[in-house]
Amino acid sequence: MGKIHPINRGWLEYLCTIIDGKAGTMIKVFKFGGASVNSVERIQHLATILEQYQQDKLVLIISAMGKTTNALEKVAEAFYAGNQAEAIQLFHVVKQQHLTTAKYLLVT
Repeated sequence: MGKIHPINRGWLEYLCTIIDGKAGTMIKVFKFGGASVNSVERIQHLATILEQYQQDKLVLIISAMGKTTNALEKVAEAFYAGNQAEAIQLFHVVKQQHLTTAKYLLVT
């Protein structure tokens, strides 16, 4: 969780220019995979990790919540197979999972 991945130097300097207006600025890049954000507890843990870097310039790359991409692929497959009812039902499951997670994050 919270690994810093190396990025092509030219791309990073370009990103620094966009964020800070100059190259050479130190920016920490974090990439969090889907398992890192697949529950309320893990999202809260991610926030705890990031609190340590409040004074730093950060770039966060956060994947979709665990298994969301697979679920959305099933929605698309059902839709393109002509099964709109199934596509809508599958989409509502994904939507409800995200709304439930968001609700708990707002409460806790």
